[in-house]
Amino acid sequence: MTFKIPTKNILDLRDKEEENKISGSPDNSDNKEKEIAKVFVSWQAREFTKYEKDKNWFAIWLIISITIVTIAIIFKNFLFAIFAIFAALAVFIQALQEPRIITFKITARGLLIDRKLYNFLDLESFWIIYEPPEVKELYIKSKKLFIPQISISINKENPVKIRQALLNFLPEKEQRQSLVDIIARLLRF
Repeated sequence: MTFKIPTKNILDLRDKEEENKISGSPDNSDNKEKEIAKVFVSWQAREFTKYEKDKNWFAIWLIISITIVTIAIIFKNFLFAIFAIFAALAVFIQALQEPRIITFKITARGLLIDRKLYNFLDLESFWIIYEPPEVKELYIKSKKLFIPQISISINKENPVKIRQALLNFLPEKEQRQSLVDIIARLLRF
């Protein structure tokens, strides 16, 4: 016994002309791609604020690191001592690095940071803290567990333009500066 499947009601999704016949709309996929790629605001900023560090800054950091390692050894917490050594080295290496210049774009699909797109569906809200000259930051609250908050330097871009563009896609909810950002600014890191 064989079954015959009627083929006149089957839609070939690979055939754009057939899809347009059924939907009654012309092929406007180019318009959709342009809409998705539309950039509302674009600016460039450094990856992080680079503060000048003199010999005193490095000397103080070395003294603090040696003190922490010594205390860990006195209390026979060798695992913490090893961790403190690696942390001190990581901070030292980071202090010597130069920040990259990153391009930020607010598009119809999401927030494009360098080449990584943060889709608006994965973002919850935004808040701009603008207290020049020290603080000019855009904070984005994410729905993702591992990236709860994204901090972006506004640099010299007009915060009103950024706010107006983001209001089309995200609600504006007050957020606070992260403790890490506050401490880094106080330590001139």
